[in-house]
Amino acid sequence: MSVIGSWIKKTFNGTTVDYAVYTKSEYYTLPNGVMIRVSDHFKQSFDESYNIQIVNSKNNPTVYLLQCETCLSIYTFSCAEIKSFVRNYVLINDMRMFTKQVSDVAREKTMTSSKKKKLKLQAEERKTILNEHIPRTQEYGYSVFASELCKKFARYKTFSPSTKKLVKRLAALPMSFNEIVEHLNSAVDDKHKFNVDVFKQNVENLEKTQMS
Repeated sequence: MSVIGSWIKKTFNGTTVDYAVYTKSEYYTLPNGVMIRVSDHFKQSFDESYNIQIVNSKNNPTVYLLQCETCLSIYTFSCAEIKSFVRNYVLINDMRMFTKQVSDVAREKTMTSSKKKKLKLQAEERKTILNEHIPRTQEYGYSVFASELCKKFARYKTFSPSTKKLVKRLAALPMSFNEIVEHLNSAVDDKHKFNVDVFKQNVENLEKTQMS
C-alpha cells in the first residue's frame, strides 16, 4: 500500500481498497462513495469510475500529480497539499450531497402538498357534481356522475340507452346523489329485477312535482 493510500485508509474510516492485478494501482472507495485511484502512472484516459486519481512517480517520490473529474488538468502537489486537497474535496462532496438531499426532501414535500391540494379540490369538485343537478346535466359532470353511479348501482352498466336517458332526466332534478340511488333501488322488484316502467313513472311524477 502506498504512503498516500495508507493515509486515506487511516483518515476516512470505513474506506475499502481494491488492488489492480497487473499494475501498481490502488482504488479506494470512501464511505460517502468518493473513489480515489492511487498509482505510479496515469491511465490513457480518465475513467469515470473514480473521482480523483493521484500519481506518485518512482522518479520523484516527493511530488504528486493529481487529476480530478471536475477538471481534467493535471496539478502538481506535495504530499501535504494532496492531503489538504482530498480533505476539501470530500468535504465539498459531502456538502453537495447534503444540499441535494435537503432539496429533494423540500421538493417532495412541495409535491406532496400540491398533490394533496389537488386531490382535495378534485374531491370537492366531485362532491359538487354528484349532489348538484346543474353540473350533472353537463357532459363532463354526467360522466363523473355515471362513473360513481356504477359503483353504487351496478345495474346501470346494463341499462339500455333509453333507460339511461331516464336516469339522466332524474339526475337533472334537484336532489342529492343518494336520493337518486334510492329512486333506482325502489324500482327493483321482489324478484330483484329492475322494473323500467315503474322507474319511468317515478321519474315523470318527480318531474311533474318539480314543475308544479
